[in-house]
Amino acid sequence: MTAESVNSESTSLTYAYPKSTPVFHHSQPRASLDASSGHLFQEVFHSVPPWLISASLHTILIVLLGILTWHPFGETSSTVALDAQIEEQAPVVTFASPQTSVEAIETETTSSAPTTFDDLPNPKLETLNTKLNDSFPRIYFANSLTKLPAKPSSRNGKSANGAASQSNGNGKGSSGNGEASFYGIKAKGQNFIYVLDNSGSMAGNRWLQARNEVIRSIDALKENQKFLVVLYNTHTQVMLNMRGKEIKCLHATEENKKNVVSWLYRQYPKMDTLPLKAIKIGIRMQADHIFLLSDGEFSAETLTFLRKSNFDRKKSQAARSRVNRSVVHTIAFKSYQGAAMLKQIARENSGSFKYVE
Repeated sequence: MTAESVNSESTSLTYAYPKSTPVFHHSQPRASLDASSGHLFQEVFHSVPPWLISASLHTILIVLLGILTWHPFGETSSTVALDAQIEEQAPVVTFASPQTSVEAIETETTSSAPTTFDDLPNPKLETLNTKLNDSFPRIYFANSLTKLPAKPSSRNGKSANGAASQSNGNGKGSSGNGEASFYGIKAKGQNFIYVLDNSGSMAGNRWLQARNEVIRSIDALKENQKFLVVLYNTHTQVMLNMRGKEIKCLHATEENKKNVVSWLYRQYPKMDTLPLKAIKIGIRMQADHIFLLSDGEFSAETLTFLRKSNFDRKKSQAARSRVNRSVVHTIAFKSYQGAAMLKQIARENSGSFKYVE
């Protein structure tokens, strides 16, 4: 082997397997790494659904709001403290109880109607309706009853004072034995029938005033006089719920008065204005006087009936002029509706007409 060959072989070996020079495998530069990471993030971001990103952001906002508005237990919020402060500073307002009005008394009797006369309230007519009349006579109530003088005895048709007492077959006395008044209309006789409008238009003050005037008029009757109260609307109601043959005029005793007052306090206006049946009852009873009160219009049937039925045929023939069986007085109450009809009825039946404001 020659020297050149040995040298070339050693040179090649040294080159192929260097002993002092290590072999390093260098990684990629840092700039290239950052670029590849950003590219990877963009790929991941675009692969996520938009709704998931929106939901995540809203969840984070809700959690932040909860942290900001959260109060530890045991502490009172400013709103609650402010409300408490307002409640403490709010003034207490009290109202003086007003004077009892007519409407309040009516509402009270409506809610609990008395079952007996002893359960009735004890109102004073002067305080109920001071504008109705200047003053009212006393009214019978259970706690202030006094006995009327006994009926004077009579012998041979004469009373105790020697005056002759007259009566016809219907039990009516002469016109000079007694008197009644109703809204200023004065009538002399023994039997009186009050026919009152109890329709819906009479509700409130109208019914209170009419009822109180009836009570006042009945209270002034003497014990030997008789009376009957008939209310009308769509139906007809006779005092004490009398029906059929039970219907009759009662003596004005204290017991009968207080029973009728108790019954009146349980009646309330409703429905329409139909007085015909009530007038028929009054004519059938052949009362000396009938007081007809209404606040509205009604049909001409009532006037027609009175023209045919309210006259005494025998007395009319003897007197050669019309003689009415009962005198019918009429009151137009708080309304001019029907006033012409009421005035005509009073004129044709020997009665008086009055308008009550």
